[in-house]
Amino acid sequence: MRTKKIKFNVAMILVFIAAITFITGCEKENNPADNDITPVWVYDTGEDPYQSKPCVSGDNVIVCTQPKDGDDITLPGTHCIDRNTGTRIWKINDSVTGFLTSPLVYNNLILEGGLNPHARRLSDGSVEWKYVDELLKVSMYSNPLIAGDAAYFACMFHMVKLNAGNGAKVWKTDGLYNNLRLSSPVFKNDRVYYADASYYNVTAFLSASGQIDWATPFSSAFANKPVVTETEFFVGIQDASMDAKTLRCMYLSDRTEKWGVKLGSIVSDLLLADGKVYAIAMQTIHCRAAADGAAIWSYELVSGAVSEPLLTGGKLFVGYGKGLICLNAETGDLIWDYKAGNGNTFAGFSTPTLNGDKIYVSCSDGNIYCFNVN
Repeated sequence: MRTKKIKFNVAMILVFIAAITFITGCEKENNPADNDITPVWVYDTGEDPYQSKPCVSGDNVIVCTQPKDGDDITLPGTHCIDRNTGTRIWKINDSVTGFLTSPLVYNNLILEGGLNPHARRLSDGSVEWKYVDELLKVSMYSNPLIAGDAAYFACMFHMVKLNAGNGAKVWKTDGLYNNLRLSSPVFKNDRVYYADASYYNVTAFLSASGQIDWATPFSSAFANKPVVTETEFFVGIQDASMDAKTLRCMYLSDRTEKWGVKLGSIVSDLLLADGKVYAIAMQTIHCRAAADGAAIWSYELVSGAVSEPLLTGGKLFVGYGKGLICLNAETGDLIWDYKAGNGNTFAGFSTPTLNGDKIYVSCSDGNIYCFNVN
């Protein structure tokens, strides 16, 4: 059996290093002037929601939080916010979640990863069910994936498929499947795909049984999830070497390379839309042709990003280490660049969520922001 020397504690160190590098980055001399943009509302969690992607369900915005640095008293939280007004509906702080996760809603349940996969009632945040492994009582589970009535989670030691309504186990695999950012699995073609930081594999599991269909190794670890189509999959690789092809398109049929380009380390999730791939490598947003990887445009940020770009109405929204930026998706031209905080203490934004004509995004300053798309 092929092994790597990557251990869980090493992976966590890499997460910390990656977070420092990509969130703070290096200040650029040609920092573009900010355009005037005003949030619709700002909700103060009083905690740290950064990298918890807000989930919108009806008139509810759900986001998870961690205690702020130096806070040894507050427990992890889940906040339910009114989508229209930005006011709190309810808040729960307990030890069930354990660490930051991006929630999803299934019917009237909020599904979260964490120390154990669990579901909360949308009405009040109370716990409906919690999955506890027979042998591994507590672990670090990824963000959830919901496909049909099933919920999928990855942890360091296995992949698990649960009934989303009651948490009953459908199947569980063996193996090491930790990801440097605990990204969610991906569902496509009756398969579940996951990119790991243990064996540097992209693995395809049969969704009905959990059996491994194939596992394809790469040169370095993953801190994001693959993008899968009917015939191809795209991956971004965390490898700082400029000699490494870090953005790659692979044929699903035989996992051979269709194309690959050298962009530098990629931590953020990729976006595939309208025949283009959007990738954030180091401190640069790249727009590439999905057919052959040819460059279309690039935009250099003043610091790195750990978020997935959002495309809507011809605009590309990207949360990065010192702001939330809006670009023309066709040309890469700046539309606006919003910075939270004041003075030289800028705060980072994570992956925005689109709902109607508004986007919702969490920030390392402790706030959830709502912006108009237009």
